[in-house]
Amino acid sequence: MIIKKQHHRARVAEQEQLFKVLNYDRKPNNGGTGQWPRVGSWLEIPTTQALVPCLTGLHLCRRQDLVMWLGPTIFLAEYSGDPP
Repeated sequence: MIIKKQHHRARVAEQEQLFKVLNYDRKPNNGGTGQWPRVGSWLEIPTTQALVPCLTGLHLCRRQDLVMWLGPTIFLAEYSGDPP
């Protein structure tokens, strides 16, 4: 969490929750290839790799978009850095 000060009062800014939808075998449910690691493992995108929509990145969705991407398993994703 990040603590921000506003008008001399401390306010906590929470990290936006993002989700990943997969099949039971941890493979993509809505297109794509590959298999995600087990829960608790981190995936990293090389900082030298350009992020290109629908080609690179982790393809996470926001709570309000989740209904459009429903599948057998929904994981709460943790991330570091700025949200997409």
